[in-house]
Order: sequence, then structure tokens, then C-alpha cells
Amino acid sequence: MDYNLDKEVKIPLKGVGIGDPFTDPYAVIAEYAAYSFNLGLIDIQERMKVDSILAYGLKELDKGNTLAAREAFGESLDIIITQSGDMNVYNVL
Repeated sequence: MDYNLDKEVKIPLKGVGIGDPFTDPYAVIAEYAAYSFNLGLIDIQERMKVDSILAYGLKELDKGNTLAAREAFGESLDIIITQSGDMNVYNVL
């Protein structure tokens, strides 16, 4: 925003919203399985599998292994997408 300091037209910005799950993966991504299950996108067996994959991904994130974490998160989304009939999960999750 510094580039606008000397301009005649001021931008009346009050704040910025960030809406990516990776802004707080422990709060957002960790709930994908439960949320998908509650919406009826996956069944209980798929929920348990997705929960397990997400737990692994969060542990890898704790270790600083972001590549393994990202792959686990991607795998969990693939399961949800496949089981929900190729729903665009970005319109739901």
C-alpha cells in the first residue's frame, strides 16, 4: 500500500481479508473430513480415511515438511472430490 502514499486519490482501505486454508491449516484443513461428512459428501469409512491422511499431513507440517503435508492435503481433497461425484470442493470447503 506504500505505493499509494503520495497519490492524489487515496484508497479508503480499512482491512484485508485472506481466505486460504493455509492461513491456519490446523483450524481449517483439520476439519475437512468432519465437514465433508456432515455435508454428506463422504461416508463414515471415507471420513476415517481422510481424517487419518489429514492427521499425517498436519504432523508433517509440524516437522516443517511442507511438501509431504501438501501431498497429504491434496490426497484428502482427491478422496472427497471423487466420493462426492467430482463436486468442486472449492465451492463448499
